[in-house]
Amino acid sequence: MSKEALVNAIRTALDEEETTYSYASKLGAFSINCGFDDNFLGDIRVLLIPEQRDGKYLNIYSQYGKKADSCPLQMADFLTRANYGLPIGNFELDQEDGEIRFRIFISLEPGQVPSKQKIIDSLCLSIGIYKKYGQGIVAVLSGELSPKEAVALCELEVPD
Repeated sequence: MSKEALVNAIRTALDEEETTYSYASKLGAFSINCGFDDNFLGDIRVLLIPEQRDGKYLNIYSQYGKKADSCPLQMADFLTRANYGLPIGNFELDQEDGEIRFRIFISLEPGQVPSKQKIIDSLCLSIGIYKKYGQGIVAVLSGELSPKEAVALCELEVPD
């Protein structure tokens, strides 16, 4: 599949869902900014980046708006603990500037175009992960909880 076909599939999925986005053709990346109703997290920026060479995969990054530059070791511990039980995707921490992000990788067979549902589900997961772990990120950034305590709080089962 060409990169162009992947870009068109993403554009179609986002348009059909009436999602507001920007597309940087030089970078070949879609950008979506979203906020949360409870406002404790702030904004999350989501990037959908088709693989540059052959359109063989799609990376989806959701970047947290605040950086862990004041507590990189504690945040690395928290994110490693959070990653342990995740069935898909992983948190990453940029050790240079403290950027916190969640990444989903979608592998594509030659000629395969991901379905609208796969694109939207992956996008929702990359945003929704902050609903589960955002409170812990904030608690570690503020020094309110240790990484271990923060993950335990995030992973409490809440009855429906």
